[in-house]
Amino acid sequence: MADVLKFKAKGLGPVTDFVARRIKRSVVGESITKSHPSLKKLAAILEEYAGEFATQIEVLIARHGKDLFLRQFAQKRIAEIAIDFYAMGCVLSRVTAAIEEKGLEKCELEMWVAESFFLRANRRVRSNFKGIDRNDDDAIKGLALKSYEAGKYPFDILNGLIGRVREDALLRHRPVQFLQNQI
Repeated sequence: MADVLKFKAKGLGPVTDFVARRIKRSVVGESITKSHPSLKKLAAILEEYAGEFATQIEVLIARHGKDLFLRQFAQKRIAEIAIDFYAMGCVLSRVTAAIEEKGLEKCELEMWVAESFFLRANRRVRSNFKGIDRNDDDAIKGLALKSYEAGKYPFDILNGLIGRVREDALLRHRPVQFLQNQI
């Protein structure tokens, strides 16, 4: 099968490479082999998302093509997923090293940290994956455009609030007037 995957049809090299990678990933899969066996459940989370990550990037490339670099919200989601993957890998590495050094029995705290981190990272990664297809990007862009055109945020309550506080001070306690007379 390896020879078949390496074969490049004339003029279809990039397409063949793409198909070969997809077949290899779906048949063989990705696996983390150097983490401690007690971290297998956590490593499986990262392994599962590695394939999904590649698939989502392919979806974005197919959807946006050469304009992907202009899609800042999509780039942000992909970057955040990659950052969480990197951090998850670091946690696996550090906890594995701690277990190898001290033994599993003395690494209860490290295991709790790893489980807690993976739980939180898992939520962020899932949210970012969902956000690739279901998001409020157009609404955010519309709000930003209208704010830019107006030269300010259209719902600025702070200035209105400060004005009312100043009026209340003048009407009720007059400390603002007192301070102004002192200057």
